[in-house]
Amino acid sequence: MYKCKNCNKEFTEKYSKWSNGDFCCRKCANTNNSKLKRKTINKKLSLKLQGKKYINGKLIDIKKEYYKNPKICPICNKIISFEKRKYKTCSKKCRYKLCSATLKETKNYVIGGYVPFSCRGKHGYYKGIYCDSTYELAYLIYCLDHNINIKRCEETFEYEYNGKKHKYHPDFEVNGEIVEIKNYYREINDIKLKSVNKPIKILYYDDLIDIFEYIANKYNKRFTKHSNNFYELYDAGVVQKKDFSFPN
Repeated sequence: MYKCKNCNKEFTEKYSKWSNGDFCCRKCANTNNSKLKRKTINKKLSLKLQGKKYINGKLIDIKKEYYKNPKICPICNKIISFEKRKYKTCSKKCRYKLCSATLKETKNYVIGGYVPFSCRGKHGYYKGIYCDSTYELAYLIYCLDHNINIKRCEETFEYEYNGKKHKYHPDFEVNGEIVEIKNYYREINDIKLKSVNKPIKILYYDDLIDIFEYIANKYNKRFTKHSNNFYELYDAGVVQKKDFSFPN
């Protein structure tokens, strides 16, 4: 038994094999057709753009009503415009300041310095040492397996790029030498290396192939140029990046 959503008539057979049973006939089905209701839809849309709306049969100027008691930006104390009334701030600049203030209230917020889990790679800890990617993980495991002294680099270096100052946090320190792991070459890599006043070397994909094959063979892991499952070797699986919910 079906019941028509337009006239509430009950019927047992669909009027067409294409019908889903919501309407008893084509006439009733057409009442739900947006093309036939285009004038009504356009009128509602026009009123919406003008900041007006019918409430209980009366045409209300919601834009005018909003400005009687508007929202105030918590950062600059300016009135938030009607068009942005669903936002918490009046502009992007204020939004960023509000986000920053929100993050500072969280327990894990750190001002400056290296921030774990800030990369897009599959990251986690192996024997208490943090890795930003599976490339770093493979290199770390190789060094530990061969009794090579390795630890996370704790030093920070400052460099200038496009007229702005940035901080560079190298990956590892191996036998007193800084080692950076990269997938491919970029021009900015050279700029970062010049900011370091200690012995440093950078290892790219081609330099790490033998290490990748060693990890794949010893630990029975899959390895290709574009994918691997080395992340399964992390102490507690892949550690996901903390998700902060920013205000609008």
